[in-house]
Amino acid sequence: QLRSALSGVMGVFMLEAKVLNAFVVGILGRITAFPVLVAALSLIVGGVVIANSVALSTIERRKEIAVMKTVGVHRERVLGMLLLENGIMGFIGGLLGVGLGLFGLSLSLASLNSAGGGGGAVIPYGTALLLMVLCVLIALVAAVTTAWGASGEKPLNVLRYE
Repeated sequence: QLRSALSGVMGVFMLEAKVLNAFVVGILGRITAFPVLVAALSLIVGGVVIANSVALSTIERRKEIAVMKTVGVHRERVLGMLLLENGIMGFIGGLLGVGLGLFGLSLSLASLNSAGGGGGAVIPYGTALLLMVLCVLIALVAAVTTAWGASGEKPLNVLRYE
């Protein structure tokens, strides 16, 4: 009734708190979704970069793989060596990336705590471990997809054109 009575008064604008609250919550929801979107895109781009570098290194080593198979190394052994190498590289890359991220986060939290605005924030070690496992898994999946074909090629076909 009050809203309908005030809508007739010239120059008066009435806004309910419920509408304003819904507007602010909607805006904040969109703003907080942006960092999640950036993180997801970074993860996808990082996975593609890892897969690309693994694929290129495997393709460049086709001759070495063919020589190993020529001297009698079985396909599973070659595949195991490539998986081990790429798994270690994924672990080292993840260690560097996640380690630098945790170092930056701890510095940021230390500066916030010294300024009195930290609020007792906790470093997410569980998330860091999950990201490390994800780095290794991405490297291994990329290695399997490229090394499977390279380790199964006949050595004569590879060495003939090299």
